[in-house]
Order: sequence, then C-alpha cells, then structure tokens
Amino acid sequence: MSKKILQLYYRTVFLAVCVTVILWLALSYLIFFANTSADSYAPENLIQSINQYITQDNGEYHISESLKKTLLKYNYWIQIIDGEGAVILSENAPGNLPLSYTHTSLTKAVLSTNGLDGYTVFSSSIKDDPTAIVILGCDSSLYTKISITLSSSEQTTLFLILGLLVCIALFVVIIISVVFIKKVTHPMSKIQEDLNRVEQTSFAVTPYNGNIFKPIFKQINHLHARLMENQKTKDQWISNISHDLKSPLVTIRGNAEIISNSKYSLTSDEYSACAEEILHAEQSMEDLIYDLRLSSKFQEGKIILKQEEINLGVLLAECKKDMQFLLENNSEILIDDNCAKYTIYIDPKMMKRCFNNIISNALQHNPSPVCVQITVTTSAIKDFPAEAPATNPSPLNMLQVRIADNGNGIPREQVPYIFTRYYSGEHKYHEKSSGLGLAIAKEIVEVHNGQLFLESSSSKGSTFCMYLPLSETK
Repeated sequence: MSKKILQLYYRTVFLAVCVTVILWLALSYLIFFANTSADSYAPENLIQSINQYITQDNGEYHISESLKKTLLKYNYWIQIIDGEGAVILSENAPGNLPLSYTHTSLTKAVLSTNGLDGYTVFSSSIKDDPTAIVILGCDSSLYTKISITLSSSEQTTLFLILGLLVCIALFVVIIISVVFIKKVTHPMSKIQEDLNRVEQTSFAVTPYNGNIFKPIFKQINHLHARLMENQKTKDQWISNISHDLKSPLVTIRGNAEIISNSKYSLTSDEYSACAEEILHAEQSMEDLIYDLRLSSKFQEGKIILKQEEINLGVLLAECKKDMQFLLENNSEILIDDNCAKYTIYIDPKMMKRCFNNIISNALQHNPSPVCVQITVTTSAIKDFPAEAPATNPSPLNMLQVRIADNGNGIPREQVPYIFTRYYSGEHKYHEKSSGLGLAIAKEIVEVHNGQLFLESSSSKGSTFCMYLPLSETK
C-alpha cells in the first residue's frame, strides 16, 4: 500500500510542477507579449479588422467613409500595396512616404518601431487579393513595438531567476502534495476499515493490479457479488410468493364461479365442498401473510411472546385438524399418545405455526401417501446433543419432539440451507414455496429457548428434532 501511495505522490508532484511551469510561461506571455488593449481603434486592433472597410470594384480599391474619419481622428494613415510593391491606394498618408517598397524595406518597416521615417507600421493581407497587402501607420511617439535583446550575462541572470521560481514552485507543490496525499489516504483507510466491518465473507475476484485502492475495490467487488446474490434470491422469492398467492386465488375464483353460475345445478354436498375449498384457500393465504409478518418481526427483533401453559397433546391435535385438507390419497398424521402427558409454557399461536410449517412441508413436498409421525420424550440437559445446543435452557429437563415422515428425504446438497430464510429447494412433487416455513419454525423454537434441527434425512424420509423447555409433567 505504501509503495502505491509513493507512486501516486511522485505522479502528483510531476503533474503539479508541469502545471506550474505552464502557468508561469502563460503568465509571462500575457505580461510581455500579449496585447491587453481593449481599444478597438488601437492600430494593432484596427489592422486586424481592416478588411471590412476595404472594397474592390473593377480592380480598384475603395475605403469606407467611416475608416477615413477614423484615420483623421487618430492621425493614422494606410497604404495598399500590390504584389509588385507599388502603392495603389493611400489615405491620409504623409507626403514623405515611399510610393513603392521592396520586400526587405517592407519587412523592416513592419518589424520594428520607427521603421518607416518616424512611423510604427502594422500590416495585413487583403482578403480578396492574396498578393496585395495593406499597411497602417501611426506616429512612433504614440505607439511602439518592443524588441528585446539580451546579453549573455543578462540571459544567465534570467535563467537563474527562472530556476529560482521553479524551485519555489516545486517546494510549494511538494507541500501541497503531502497535504493532498494525507487527505486522500486517511479517508480511504477509514473506508477500508468500515468495509471490513461490513464484508466478512471472501469471494474470488479479479485483482486490480497497479491501483493503490486495490483492497477497497476488492471489497467493493465482494459486496457487489453479495448484493447480486441477494438480488437473485429476492427475485426468486418474489416469484415464489406470487405463486403461493396465486394458487389459492385461482381456487377461490374457480369455486366462486361454479357456485355463482346458474348453469351448474349443485347439490348441498357440492356446495359444501366448494365452500370448503374456498375456506382452505383463504386459510393458505392467511397463513402466508402471517409468515410474512412473523418473518419481518423476527428480522426487526420485535417479537413479543404471549406465553401460557398449553398441553402438548391438545396443541398437536389442533395442528392435525388444520392439516386435514392436505391429507390426500391415504396420507396421515400420527401423534404419540404420550404427548398428552406434557405441558409446555409457550406462545400457542406461534408454536402452532411452527408445527404446521414442519408438517405441511412434509405433506406437500413428498409423493402421496405420506405418513407423518410425531413422538415425544424427555431429555436431560446433559444429554442434549452437541450439534444442536439450546440457546438458553433454564429448566432441568427438555422436551424432545420428533416429527418424521416416510417421504423421499431432502437432497444432501440442500440440507445446509433448509433453515435459510427465503431458500426454496428443488421439489419434484410440488412447486417452489416462499422459503419461509422452516426458517420461521426454527426461529420460533429458538425464541422459546429451544432448538430445532434436521436429525436425519435419507431416501426413506426426514426427521426433524425439536427441543423445548419442559414446564410440567402430568
């Protein structure tokens, strides 16, 4: 990093010196050589616009009345000279001026002050005749041209002065460069520290060789990769949510159209079946909305538990009743009779959501018939499995609940992600879901000071193991 900064320092100094020298030369030119007069009637300015006052008609030149008045007012004179050096037009010219010029005499007259018998001369070409020129003269006592000639000692002195100025400029540039480097590198170091706090995961990136900010760009690239991954997950999640909302809406609309259409003569049982389908679809939407709200509260840390003592057997019986509409082709839910022996101190609504999410996951993502078995035992803290430690178990004993199915199991490559929010694996027998079910189930158990994990998954099914603090044994 320091080597890169030093390189930037040298480049900055070099560029700053070049800019300083260029500015100094430009300033010198403006002081000594540039025309700073704003008077449009000054001879050096008037000669530049002289063509607008000159016209040619049948080979004869004429000048405008306004130019004649200007020449009289300022005591200027002009001569137009053809390609042979002969004067073909004069205006306000003194009588002692030549009537013809050689190339040498004309050049001498134009280049120096008092080059033409007490007059300073300025020249310009004729726009419509490239061989002809016009010269404008004025009294040398009023306008002069400066020619600078330096002796060798004067040249040496001038170069010393220039060298001193360059050294002073270089010193100033170095000071400015040091301040500049400090101002640049300190914020960059701070940015890098902040990015280190944000970026904790390493990705393979293309290196930014030759750039002093390589570590920063590398981390920005890391963050970009993560954002892209999150964006992809979000897009997939929105697609899954849309499907989860659309499916029950299609069911509601279809059954509503059947009920409302007079073409169909429905029996009371058929009416009841349609109404039951609508209720199940509405319940699915309500469950999804509840999951979304619950997920948001978990992310914001705004979960408030409304705990009470609940008999586990009663709670699981209600869950079984809720899942009846998913029991197709002889699928079944078997609950261990021992569940009725245990009472747990929980938020009943949230824990019911937890059990329903796990059970519906087994019924929906496996081919029918599916058998879901729920068994319960107690486990002392000392026997608590090391791979799934409790968050903060306060009672002496934990209630161990196993929810097992005889489905196809979960593919090994998906196992590390099954409790990841919005993750939805590939399912052969069901469309992708919102990816919230198991993630919310795990968060619900953990907020009750318990733990949920996948105990086993094989081609013969999956088993989820849940540990909850035991309130009381009956």
